Amino acid sequence: MMAGGGDHNRSLKEALIESLNSILSPLKDVRSSGEEQIKALEVTEEFGVHLAELTLDTQGPLAVRQLASVLLRQYVEAHWSSLSEKVRPPVASESAKAKIRSMLPVGLKETLSKVRSSVAYTIASIAHWDWPETWPELFPILMEALTSGEPNAVHGAMRVLTEFTQDVTDTQMGHVAPLILPEMYKIFTAGQVFEHEPEPSTYLMYAQE
Repeated sequence: MMAGGGDHNRSLKEALIESLNSILSPLKDVRSSGEEQIKALEVTEEFGVHLAELTLDTQGPLAVRQLASVLLRQYVEAHWSSLSEKVRPPVASESAKAKIRSMLPVGLKETLSKVRSSVAYTIASIAHWDWPETWPELFPILMEALTSGEPNAVHGAMRVLTEFTQDVTDTQMGHVAPLILPEMYKIFTAGQVFEHEPEPSTYLMYAQE
C-alpha cells in the first residue's frame, strides 16, 4: 500500500506540473485545458502540498514556480479555514496543513524576490488563522530570519509581518509587538537591507480570479 500511495502522489504531482505548463502555453485551447485540470486537482488532499513543493523547488523552471506560488496563495485563501469568507470545499486536511507549514519558511530565504514575496504573503494568510494556537513556532522562525543579517531572509520575514499586521487582532498584537518592534527598529536604522522592493508578480491575473 505504501508503494501504491507513493505512485499515486507522483502521478498527481506530474499531472499538476503538466497542468501548470499548459496554463503557461501561448495556445488558448491548451491554457483552457490546463485550467480545467487544475480545478479537478484542486479538490485532492495533496494539491496544496504539491504546490508548495513546486514553489520551493530551486531547480524548477521560474515560470512554473511563480505560477505555483500564486495558486498556493489562492488555495490557502479558499481552502484553509471554514471560517473564511472565501472558503470553498474541501477544507484542507490537518495533515496537509502541517506539511505546508513545515515547508514554507524555507521560501523566506529565496533569492528570487517574486517567489519570496508570494511565499511571505501565503505564510501571513496562514498565520491569520493558525497563529499562535496551531503554529506557535512561526514567530521564533521569523525572529531568527530578522536577526540573521541575511538580506533575503530579513526581507522575507518583513514581508510576512507587513501582510500579517494589516489585519492582526488586538489579542495577537499583544503577542507580536514586544517581539518584533525592537528588531524592526534595528533593521530600518540599518538602511541598506531594503534597497529595492520586489517586482510585482507577472501572474497576478490568476490571483484576481
